[in-house]
Amino acid sequence: MKRTSTIGWFVLLTVSFSFAAYFIPLPVESRSLLVPVILVLIPTLVCIPIVLFTEGRDGLRQLFSNARGGPQWPLIGALVGAGMRVAVLILGILFGTSIKADFSVPGTWFVVLATIPLAYFEELGWRRFALDRLLKFRSPIESALWLGIPWGIIHLVVILPGMMSAGSPAIPQTIVLICLGIVITWGYVRSGGSVFTTTLIHGAQNGFVVINRGLTNADATWLMMWAYLLLAVIFVLADRKMFFAKPASR
Repeated sequence: MKRTSTIGWFVLLTVSFSFAAYFIPLPVESRSLLVPVILVLIPTLVCIPIVLFTEGRDGLRQLFSNARGGPQWPLIGALVGAGMRVAVLILGILFGTSIKADFSVPGTWFVVLATIPLAYFEELGWRRFALDRLLKFRSPIESALWLGIPWGIIHLVVILPGMMSAGSPAIPQTIVLICLGIVITWGYVRSGGSVFTTTLIHGAQNGFVVINRGLTNADATWLMMWAYLLLAVIFVLADRKMFFAKPASR
């Protein structure tokens, strides 16, 4: 099976199962929490059988091999992820919104830390499996956009009625994920393929939502869109040689 077809099957199955997860009969009081947890597990659950079927046990061992990149890159990843939320905070203050950093809510640090292992399951599928293979014949910017669109579409599940981000506008939500995917792609390529680095960008960005409190879901999404769009443009312009490099030249 060709790489393109394996990536295609991964995207198709992951998107399909993610929207199907919304219809799983779960207790009403816990649906908004349990459905997102299921969503983050789906990419890993989809890519494992694909790899096992197409590449065997050696491919599976390679999938879970995380010894890539220098030891400094996970730290860089965590700083980049947290910095993205700082950018949202700064932009919110400049726009005169009611955004605030609030660490006083019980369980705040549990939320910050719990998002990291959950992000790993998404990163294993979307970056280690799909991005790693797509980079073999696409530039990083093309790869980021090709995967960013379906990745963003999947996250529309969390804005459906009864979900944690219900009421958020769909288009800005999708743009947020595409831009985040561009930054994560930068981390993956520059770190030499470290899934720990991308996990910490993704996880820290999720966890440090605690410094972006005080807004409605809709206002927070619009603010994130502008902040993340600006950051994505900065990353691409600052490292355009890497982003636009063809596979043969990397």
